[in-house]
Amino acid sequence: MTSKLLIPFALIISLNILLVVFLNSVSERFNEAHSRIFESSEVVSLIHTTTKQLKDNLISDQQTDNTKFESDLALLQDKFEHLPDLYTDNILNRAELGKNIDIYLTALDNLMLQSEKPVQIGDESLLLFNSKLDDAIFSIEQQLKTANRDLLNEIQLNVNHSRQYGIIIVILVILFSFIALILSTILIIQPLRRLKTEIAKLSDGNRTLIKEERKDEIGDLIIAYNNAIETLIKSENNLILSNQKLNEANKELESFAYSVSHDLRSPLRSLSGFSEALVRNHSDQLNDEAKDYLGRVHRAAEKMGELIDEILKLSRLSKKEVVRSNVDLSKLSIETLNLILAEPEETLELKITESLTTTCDEGLAKIVLLNLISNAVKFSSLNEVQKIEIGTISRGGNNYFFVRDNGVGFNMKYVDKITGAFQRLHSKSEFEGTGIGLATVSRIINKHRGTLFFESEEGKGTTVYFNFG
Repeated sequence: MTSKLLIPFALIISLNILLVVFLNSVSERFNEAHSRIFESSEVVSLIHTTTKQLKDNLISDQQTDNTKFESDLALLQDKFEHLPDLYTDNILNRAELGKNIDIYLTALDNLMLQSEKPVQIGDESLLLFNSKLDDAIFSIEQQLKTANRDLLNEIQLNVNHSRQYGIIIVILVILFSFIALILSTILIIQPLRRLKTEIAKLSDGNRTLIKEERKDEIGDLIIAYNNAIETLIKSENNLILSNQKLNEANKELESFAYSVSHDLRSPLRSLSGFSEALVRNHSDQLNDEAKDYLGRVHRAAEKMGELIDEILKLSRLSKKEVVRSNVDLSKLSIETLNLILAEPEETLELKITESLTTTCDEGLAKIVLLNLISNAVKFSSLNEVQKIEIGTISRGGNNYFFVRDNGVGFNMKYVDKITGAFQRLHSKSEFEGTGIGLATVSRIINKHRGTLFFESEEGKGTTVYFNFG
């Protein structure tokens, strides 16, 4: 169904079409009138030509070829038959025109018959026919001139009327164009501007519904906008509820972690302290096997303490807010390596790209680099020459930083496990660790809404790619 919004524009188009048709009609009438006047002028010219040829034949002493005369006469007779049809009854007296044409043709026939006889000077019949012929020509000319003058007057009158009608149509076109502009402003532009304003306010938290009922395309847009706002409000409410539940769960988790760590630390300190005291104070009463057992208890207690500390650090990350600033990762990487390695290793080949800058939380970025560079150093420590590279790369239109080593690597089918807490792909006898490092890195990258992924191959090393969103 055609929208009512198109009615003003349809009226304007219709009026313009009417104006074009009207102008074409006026033009056709002009062309038709000029065509009639031109054709009547041809008839008069042909009358004079034919008559002159006949008179020339009469006074000529030589035998002449009448082919041209007969051809013109046949054409003239044909035009005489159609001449009355060029004019209406109110412009031309057709009966009188027909009478004058008959007189002309009769006089012409008599002259043609006379031309077949010897011409005698002063022949009265010749003078009579010649006089009738001239009178008939004059009458026809005057009648056609009068008809053409009346036709031009009629055209002029039609032009005056047409001018008036044309002015009325132009005024109507302008008027309806103005009305269409007002209607389009009221019905289309203003609602669209309001809709645009409300959409622009969405980023400021505005959730106002547009209360306007319309049964057109603008109404469909308003309904779609209101439905989107209602869906957005429901989603936001669900998100708020989910955040509340998540905050409650985090608080419970933090409380549980604190409680567990507090409750476990005291017995762990007792285990560690008493086992160490037994070995130190009563070593002469213990055999080697007993000393070994007590040493294991002491080391296990210390390891358990380290795990509790790592759990607390991981849980505290959820509370820390991300404060972004411009950070030089190249500088942080060098500081981290100096912290990890008390003295530079002679077998370490290190390559750090200069000016690796980004916007992130500097404190959290230090933790990321500490864990990634520590892993690179640790897992490449079995090689005769350790190679570690820290740089940047562009993939798929995004920029990533990377930490690459030539260490032991891992099988990529286990890649989903390595960012889980306490997940290890190598035994403790091969490499020390708690299994918390990459879980911490993953949580920090997620807090920045960044990306973290790995490329690795067993025996050929690992590359960790990341950015901070």
